[in-house]
Amino acid sequence: MAENPEEKLIKADSLFEESKYTQALDIYEGLLYEDQSYTPRMLMKVAYIYEGLGDYTKSLYFLNMYYHHTADQAVLVKMEDMAGKYELEGYKFTDYDFFRSIFNKYYEIIFGVSILLLLSFFFGIAKRKRNGRTILPHSIAYLTLLGTCVWLFNYGFKTPKAIVNANNSLLMKSASAGSDIYKSASKGTRMDIVGKQDIWYKVKVDQENDAFIRQSNLMVIE
Repeated sequence: MAENPEEKLIKADSLFEESKYTQALDIYEGLLYEDQSYTPRMLMKVAYIYEGLGDYTKSLYFLNMYYHHTADQAVLVKMEDMAGKYELEGYKFTDYDFFRSIFNKYYEIIFGVSILLLLSFFFGIAKRKRNGRTILPHSIAYLTLLGTCVWLFNYGFKTPKAIVNANNSLLMKSASAGSDIYKSASKGTRMDIVGKQDIWYKVKVDQENDAFIRQSNLMVIE
């Protein structure tokens, strides 16, 4: 009988505690890529294993995933230290990164509270209308809240980040292999993704400039 994800995780954690890291990693990766199942604690352990194996790129990737889901600022120091050690770009963390992580961590709660607020406003407006009272200020507030929720859950905090997984990955000026080269990016560099075109990701190079990089050269942080 096949093991379920919970049983696999218990087995992998047991191997990890016994310092059988590569065996634990095999199970953790199966959970990640086959079962699409993981916990923040598991992500931290995978990052630890990859660091021990000398793969700083994947270690940073899983540390970023951990932060993405937990907003644990303690891990920022670790990532900044690793980025400094290997002279990597893109690891200046901003308030946007923090609030994005908070949003991801408490997504279900924020979504539920938003629905309750919208319903409360809606029924409150309906009651005022039945009683012949003015509804204009409340309607404006309701529409403002509705618009904010639509933006927040569909567009807000939707700029994904990714890590370059190959040395000297070329950044092109347009989405074509025949385009002029903008510059190259080191393995482990972190970037903001601002769009996609065929097999190319459009990434932010700096405040003013964008460039294109092959999809296969990036690991998207989700």
